[in-house]
Amino acid sequence: MCGFTNKAWVTLDLRDGMSACGAMIEPSHPYQEPSAPRSNASGLREQALSHFLLWDLVRSMWQAGRYDIEVLKAEVDRGGYDVVIEAAGVVRHIQLKSSFAGSRVREVSVSARLLAKPAGCVVRLEVDRHTLALQRYLWFPDTGEENPC
Repeated sequence: MCGFTNKAWVTLDLRDGMSACGAMIEPSHPYQEPSAPRSNASGLREQALSHFLLWDLVRSMWQAGRYDIEVLKAEVDRGGYDVVIEAAGVVRHIQLKSSFAGSRVREVSVSARLLAKPAGCVVRLEVDRHTLALQRYLWFPDTGEENPC
């Protein structure tokens, strides 16, 4: 085991395009406008955004003094869901979708297999088109519950 003192830590500013080792990160492919139709990056975007969702969910539960949460991530998209969350005795199978805020897309495809799950739902993560900052979470179906997941 290796130990590091607080003096060993350096603030890492990812906006500089620097990796933890200090080498410049050079893109291997030219920049692709994120609003391009059927962007090849949507899967990567959803995976990265899923970490924000999970952190926000765990953080809000911890702040409420609740620590009974379990998160399972699907390795294969065969069952119609990306993540399974269990909290307070409720198990939810969740399919994640992402879109840019203000997108004209009015429909998203959802796996029919998700319908077979007793508490299946879809969480859509909206991001700002220019800054890529997370804007809000939307979920379906809206059953009137205060906390869907």
